[in-house]
Amino acid sequence: MQEDVNATGYREEPAPRSTGLVCSWTAALPGDAGPYLQRVVPDGCVDLIWHGPDGEIRVAGPDTGPMPAIMRPGDSMVAVRFGPGAAPPVLGVPADAVRDGRPPLRDLWGGSADRLADAMAAAGTDEERRAVLLAAVTERAGAARPADPLVPAVVAGLARGSVRQVSDRLGLGERQLRRRSLAAFGYGPKTLQRVLRFQRALRLAARRATARRRRVRGGLRRPGAFRARGARPGGRARPATCCEASAPRACSVVYPRHSGLVMGVQIRKLTSHPPSSSCAPIRASRWIAMTSSANSLLPKPSGDGARSRG
Repeated sequence: MQEDVNATGYREEPAPRSTGLVCSWTAALPGDAGPYLQRVVPDGCVDLIWHGPDGEIRVAGPDTGPMPAIMRPGDSMVAVRFGPGAAPPVLGVPADAVRDGRPPLRDLWGGSADRLADAMAAAGTDEERRAVLLAAVTERAGAARPADPLVPAVVAGLARGSVRQVSDRLGLGERQLRRRSLAAFGYGPKTLQRVLRFQRALRLAARRATARRRRVRGGLRRPGAFRARGARPGGRARPATCCEASAPRACSVVYPRHSGLVMGVQIRKLTSHPPSSSCAPIRASRWIAMTSSANSLLPKPSGDGARSRG
């Protein structure tokens, strides 16, 4: 299995924010490539995905847990992605109706979905298919009712405070907040908060990994850069400690929502052995904090109306 996201040629393009979209994307796996394994995590988004081999459009609902999938050689995909809480007016159903699901768009739009799929199949290139899909979604969004006006406030509030604080600030009871959250996001507010915090942790990990790579590349280009850090008076660099050799690394590979999967950044499991006692105490405490924080941020689908995949 290939695990390099570049094998699919995944590419994002900006989309009109007025429609509730955060981006559109395309991906294709060459026919001479091997099967492509994808590991993705929840992000609260909803995608409409046209799948090349069968020409069908499917809805990728909000996921409550990680969902691996395989992209086969010759597969191609063209899709648009709605931000959290933006899809229900365009889909015509509450978000929890498609949670953890991949239903055909025709189940929601009827014959309009089949006509859209035929138009995309008749287009000559993926760029043309993207334009057709964006035009259809934009037209549908213009005729749809507005999204729940509480969506931005709920997202911002859960990023900073508790569910009770958000409900008090909005003047809603916790049950009413949960009901509106399920309809808009597909999750109850507590699960939504876990997903948002997890995505924030992934973004921070990606930024740190990018900054680290830049520092390494810059050091390799500057003569004597390694002497500026950790060098002994005699000019011999000290050996790496156990902590430095086994520190957890954040993988900045972005996995697209092929087959309706969540786009995100994968963090490799922090299963390496902790720093040895010879390392500085602050390093050991930081290791423990990072491990505990990553584990606590993983979304937990139980207890918030999240259903199993079955």
